[in-house]
Amino acid sequence: MIISYFIITFRPHMALDGKTPTEKADICLDLGEDKIESLIKIASSMLEYKDSKNLSN
Repeated sequence: MIISYFIITFRPHMALDGKTPTEKADICLDLGEDKIESLIKIASSMLEYKDSKNLSN
């Protein structure tokens, strides 16, 4: 499982017109206080769902 650093980076960037990478990509995740743990839980539940449906990639 690969979790992108950019999803949990919440500092605005000049090259992105003062937006964070997640804002620029229009990604809305309610990760709460512990962003890494929440992201791992979301990714794990997606993998479990995929496995239960016998889906590949």
